Amino acid sequence: MKSKFGDYTFSYIGDVTYYNYLGSKAICFKENKVLNQSTNSRAAYIFSLDYANQKKVATQDFLSQVQFNTKNLVLAYIDDVEENTKTGSSNLLIVENKNKSVGFDLIVKIAQELSEWQNKLLTLFGLIFSIVLILVHKKVPKIILFFCTYFFYVFLISGISSTQGDRFHVLFYPFVLILIFYSLKHRNILFKATKQSDK
Repeated sequence: MKSKFGDYTFSYIGDVTYYNYLGSKAICFKENKVLNQSTNSRAAYIFSLDYANQKKVATQDFLSQVQFNTKNLVLAYIDDVEENTKTGSSNLLIVENKNKSVGFDLIVKIAQELSEWQNKLLTLFGLIFSIVLILVHKKVPKIILFFCTYFFYVFLISGISSTQGDRFHVLFYPFVLILIFYSLKHRNILFKATKQSDK
């Protein structure tokens, strides 16, 4: 990274993603506009810079918005998390019927519905089971608590971006399934532990 980019950092993607999506949406909220990535002048500007300056500009923008545009930044973050939770795969929006296949539109529509509900339900189950397992953490193995933490990390970090569909959330689907199966297998122990923690 030092030889290719001129310095070393954990990630160059996060800062640019924040700047193009969350930061841009916060500005749009402030100006009462709708964010459109195809006409986002901020994206064109930051991509005209080298990697080190992209990071610098994004960091300065974030600090400035925290100080002077806090409300809209928070609203944009909440909007992003909500959008990424309830939408399906964005790839299904760009598929084309080049062979003019019969029933293509119906298949795509069904796939979009399934993708949306998969995202909504697995995210909801992830939230429910992670909260329950963390509440009774003394009865739960550390690896399961790690999966809960990972779920919340991905869920919360997805707010830096928007119009991604389930692109972020698909990362935690296998872990949510593990949390569900673990909780169902140990439901008697967890139920008792939950009742005791309520007392």
